[in-house]
Amino acid sequence: MISQMTFAYVTLPSTQYSIKIGETKFLSVPSATRGYIDKAIWTCSNPNIKFIKKDNAGAQVKITSSFSGTAIIELVCVEKYNDKNNRTQAITYYKQFKISCISTNTVAPTSISFPKIQVKIGEIKEIKPTVRLSNATVIYKSCTLISGNSASIWIDSYSNVIKAIGRRPGITTSEIVTTNGKKAIVTVTVAKPQSITFITDNKGNKIYDTNLTKAVSKMENLITKTIQNKK
Repeated sequence: MISQMTFAYVTLPSTQYSIKIGETKFLSVPSATRGYIDKAIWTCSNPNIKFIKKDNAGAQVKITSSFSGTAIIELVCVEKYNDKNNRTQAITYYKQFKISCISTNTVAPTSISFPKIQVKIGEIKEIKPTVRLSNATVIYKSCTLISGNSASIWIDSYSNVIKAIGRRPGITTSEIVTTNGKKAIVTVTVAKPQSITFITDNKGNKIYDTNLTKAVSKMENLITKTIQNKK
């Protein structure tokens, strides 16, 4: 019987580490659950991170100089195994390792808090925290949704800031956690728009669309001009 190969692609949850300048960190390739890791490819576009070693077992990385925000190390690895019919199968895994730099003179915050903000539908805002101590450096670890779906709240991994975008009228809250374990709640209110067109999805939910409003307005103006030209 001729051996056949099939493929599957899996995105694994990301992992975040804070590393000091000059410190090294070993990043492990996910364990093979069915066969063996045939190939692992490691990449990072941040020039301040150096690969000491990288292979099918993992990668040893080192921060050579300070940088702000979060660096992304990407891993693509392939697990191969034989199924019960002796056919070769392959699973490709993709994983991100998010690395933030801890300077030797960095002061960790003793507490953080966020103001309640309001955004419009489609508007993106940066949410700045109130930090104690005043000279502390905040490095975010996670953003977890608590309630609501009116806004999307996330950590911008490249600039290390909290951002939100309005989706639909209502209130959304999320919990923010820093790398030194401090927690705070972010509350975002999306105001109901005035005189705005909306459409509905296949479940009957309203989808507000400012671009649709503009398109309808342009079409109405075009119709008006066409009627005037015919007179």
